[in-house]
Amino acid sequence: MKQRELLVKAFTKDSFHPSVALRGLLDYVLPSAFISDQVLEPFLADRHSIQILERIICLPQCPPVDFGNSKRSLFTLFVDNASPRCLFCGLSKRSLPQVLGCVRSHLNHKPFKCAGCPLCNPVNGYADDARFFR
Repeated sequence: MKQRELLVKAFTKDSFHPSVALRGLLDYVLPSAFISDQVLEPFLADRHSIQILERIICLPQCPPVDFGNSKRSLFTLFVDNASPRCLFCGLSKRSLPQVLGCVRSHLNHKPFKCAGCPLCNPVNGYADDARFFR
């Protein structure tokens, strides 16, 4: 399935993980400045995350949100932490950082940019290696 098609269907009844709350979260995340500016997404306890989460917390199927965990990425809500598994596509990985890399790839979010290391894509300068994803 193509990325655009995956995003259109993500968290709807025809997707891997249907969820009204996660669909709402995705609809707030996609047009956000951190996606368009390709900067690191906010942590759950950050003001920007709290503003987004206040809009979805009351929706059915909202995952539990640990606002006290200031070092947890907003994107961890798109992850089944027990597996760890990407809730966009269902792919299981060995660690949370690897699954967050999968989530970022679905969102075409490339916040890690460096100059010239062998693990980076020489065309756009963004890290392609999951070891750089927290």
